[in-house]
Amino acid sequence: MNYEVNDFQVEVIDHSKTQPVVVDFWAPWCGPCRVLGPAIEKLASETTRWKLVKVNTDEHQEISGRFQIRGIPAVKMFKDGEVIAEFTGALPEHQIQQWLDDHLPAPPEEEEVSSKIDLLMLQKEWDKARELASKSVEKYPENKELRVKLIKLLLPKYIQRAEKIFEPLKHESSLVELYEQFETFRQLKKEYDDPQSLPKAKTDTIEEQYKKALKSLFNQNFEKAVDQFLEVLINQKNYNDEMARKAILAIFKLLGEEHEITKSRRRRFSMALY
Repeated sequence: MNYEVNDFQVEVIDHSKTQPVVVDFWAPWCGPCRVLGPAIEKLASETTRWKLVKVNTDEHQEISGRFQIRGIPAVKMFKDGEVIAEFTGALPEHQIQQWLDDHLPAPPEEEEVSSKIDLLMLQKEWDKARELASKSVEKYPENKELRVKLIKLLLPKYIQRAEKIFEPLKHESSLVELYEQFETFRQLKKEYDDPQSLPKAKTDTIEEQYKKALKSLFNQNFEKAVDQFLEVLINQKNYNDEMARKAILAIFKLLGEEHEITKSRRRRFSMALY
């Protein structure tokens, strides 16, 4: 298939108002371009989500100058006539795919459903948000943003279901922090299901407080859970391999830095660590 540009204005600027356009700036004498070219063309041939246009910089110096191309291969993604993402150099196919996944805008119908989920979450309609997110992931399985929203809505209570939803994403470098949260909640769920597996604390009171914190967490009473984990942290910081600290961090990250629980407990948490 021929991807070479004929009319940049029509094929890239105008077309990008209805579909993202990825432009590969290349030249015949460029060795890395000959590595990148087949990989990006293969990916373009497998989807209708975006369009590929190739620009030979020797033949189209005006276009190259307009977009300040100083090294090739150079790849730019256009949306609504503007560059929204770019990279330079020959990336392997899987890294190109990762770049595409990270930067391609969702189709309008998927953006709409994502906004509806956000609104339900803002209104604290958790069950409705979870149900809509679940249906959306089934309908749009390739949409990473919707999948991540569902994972967060499932944590920590529905850990087994969250694990299945996470499976296609768990090796993605951009989601390392979310995977760490997931792993923390999975360990806490094991302890909640099997409290006899917990190690002995300095006092029975600390151990009981930790068990109460687990119960509050999986009843999704995050405020109470943080307060109870804080008491454990203050009285025996290293208890159970510092799981109280890890649990509080996971809750903060799940709720977000702007959540009232995170903001109101962050200072006390920091003081308990030192």
